[in-house]
Amino acid sequence: MEANILKGVSNLTSKFAKSAIKLIGGRNAAALRDGFETADVNMVSSRSRITDVAAAREIIEITKATILFRARKSVSGQANLAQRDVINLIQ
Repeated sequence: MEANILKGVSNLTSKFAKSAIKLIGGRNAAALRDGFETADVNMVSSRSRITDVAAAREIIEITKATILFRARKSVSGQANLAQRDVINLIQ
């Protein structure tokens, strides 16, 4: 969804830039075009950061699930050992 929003904003910015360049013309148009190109580069950079954050979030969730799984497995194994110790003491 975020990528779609950014793409839409980028398209709108591009259309606005072309219209503004036609209206201004000449030397000012070059400066305006440079400004919009910079804005486009910033948009691409922002999109990349959002993607990186989403990937990092997924990695964190996978790591968290792995740690919890291993902790449960360890606790379960320790509980089984404790039961065997109690049974051995009773016998």
